[in-house]
Amino acid sequence: MRVALVTYGLHVGGMESLLFAWARGLRGFGWGIEFVVTEAPGDWYNRPAEEGFATSAVLPSPMRGRREHAVWVARALGAFDAVVLNHSRAAQAGLGLLSDRIAALAVLHGNGDHIHRIGAANSPNLDRIVCVSPRVHAEALRRGAPESKLRLIVSGVPVGAEWPKAGKNWGDRPLRVIFLGRVDHSEKGALDVPPILARAAEMDCEFSFDLVGDGPELPAVRAELAARGLGRAARVHGALPHPQAMDLLSTADVLLMPSRTEGLPIVLLEAMARGVVPAASLLAGSTDVIVQDGRSGLLIPVGDVEAFAAALVKLSDPALRREMSRQAWATALEHFSEKRMCEQYASLLEESVAERRAGRAAARTGRVDPSLFGIEYHLPPVVMASARRAVRACRAVGRFLVRPGRTPAAPGIRTAGAATTAPPHSDLE
Repeated sequence: MRVALVTYGLHVGGMESLLFAWARGLRGFGWGIEFVVTEAPGDWYNRPAEEGFATSAVLPSPMRGRREHAVWVARALGAFDAVVLNHSRAAQAGLGLLSDRIAALAVLHGNGDHIHRIGAANSPNLDRIVCVSPRVHAEALRRGAPESKLRLIVSGVPVGAEWPKAGKNWGDRPLRVIFLGRVDHSEKGALDVPPILARAAEMDCEFSFDLVGDGPELPAVRAELAARGLGRAARVHGALPHPQAMDLLSTADVLLMPSRTEGLPIVLLEAMARGVVPAASLLAGSTDVIVQDGRSGLLIPVGDVEAFAAALVKLSDPALRREMSRQAWATALEHFSEKRMCEQYASLLEESVAERRAGRAAARTGRVDPSLFGIEYHLPPVVMASARRAVRACRAVGRFLVRPGRTPAAPGIRTAGAATTAPPHSDLE
């Protein structure tokens, strides 16, 4: 069986790590696995070849509209027995053009609005919609995704058969703390990191800190760490190659994860598989599915800086940290292994392909779904760019014409020397 793992781009992140886990696991069933990107190659575009997987890119063209791009993507996917979609608008829109023999799964990797809007779109042409955590499953139901097509497969990571910190000297000081992930605040709570560490230092917690990742808040976090006098204890690495990031994670004692929202955080599983104790936000249906509070880690109310700092102080106790480390690894091994996850995906893919081949699945519509696009559905990007520039120019003229002392023209009415402006919520914005 040939399976395409389809995504908008192979960037550095938890979702992409999951794709590589699927590729390795599904290859073990003797299947041919290929990565397909539809928006931009990404920093990890060459990584599949390093692991022996083929990769192809069907990228947008400045001269093609979104509809035509979706058609091209659908044509490329026609060579497979099954496709697994991961946040690709073009592939999701073009599902109706696939042969009735091809099984199509979409995976919801989180609870962001764009994730649900893309992943559950065009559902009549989907065979299954996979949710990576109970929290994501509940949100998909709330948003009206067809319950009959929803499946829950909790994500997994590679887990060694032996506790990786068995030989560690638990009397080592200082406490080694790490933040690993996208450095933004709306999802990852990155701006809470400096005050958490500063408060922990005030509570006589001796620690070192590593920050690995990139994102919009990285300059602000770096500056705040320095402003709070934490520069000597903190190392800000920025983005690192995945093997290097995992090596650094393996040396840590505690994963600091003050996230505001998550689907099922892969970095949390990667940390626990390495015996790193999580101090993470309590997110119902997400982190509490993974971490047993007080046993395999500590769960803290979202945004509670004082409680996060107290958690670091608590984990300074070597005996407590040792026991939680062992429990974290054991939990990952029993419930969140890569092997267990891949077996579930393989079973679902086999079931979906069998339904297609037996003619028990609904026929595809034969059309591109325009719901994921606005006016760009028909217009190529080069035309859209020109239109946006024209709109911005008109608005600039409009602002000039309504300077103090001038009488503004009525909306949409051409007057001498005035250009007609676009409506406030134009598709051309």
